Amino acid sequence: MEWIKGIADVLKLGPRYLFAGMVLAGGALFLPTTVHKKLGLSDWIVAYRSWVGLVFAVCAVLTALSALLWLWRRLRLAWETKQERTAIVERLQKLTEPEKQILRYYFAKNTRSNFLRHQDGVVAGLAAIGVIYLASRTGTLTEGFAYNISDYAWKIIRENPHVLLGETNFYRCDKPDSPWGF
Repeated sequence: MEWIKGIADVLKLGPRYLFAGMVLAGGALFLPTTVHKKLGLSDWIVAYRSWVGLVFAVCAVLTALSALLWLWRRLRLAWETKQERTAIVERLQKLTEPEKQILRYYFAKNTRSNFLRHQDGVVAGLAAIGVIYLASRTGTLTEGFAYNISDYAWKIIRENPHVLLGETNFYRCDKPDSPWGF
């Protein structure tokens, strides 16, 4: 039963340790015997060659699997990012007037942050598609919460300001003006 735990521990090793094990076992298997003799390992390598080969094979397979998994995650992330950005561009072409009013604030004030009430469906809709996001959980129901515009939405709207043209030229911020002027 203890050997099963040992196998599980090997499977949990990070790729750098597996790669190091593969290199060491590969060196023991494939280096010339003169190098083995200089290192004083020739008798040990002859006695345990099959085990060293097994370690090499297991480490090589697990290293390859780790590399393929890393590559898969990177490709999937790139694909998901592309899909999200495509959805944002399509959605920015179909903005309603209340959504445009919220987004106009960012550009009228040249700021990346706006205080909005997150119980508002328009705000929630823009946040759901990734145009804006909740920047801080600190806020109140009357003053709102800080919502930042996403970098990609900022870039797209800067390049295509016509998407904010609408029935009005109003912009919206839910934070009330302070009676003290700040």
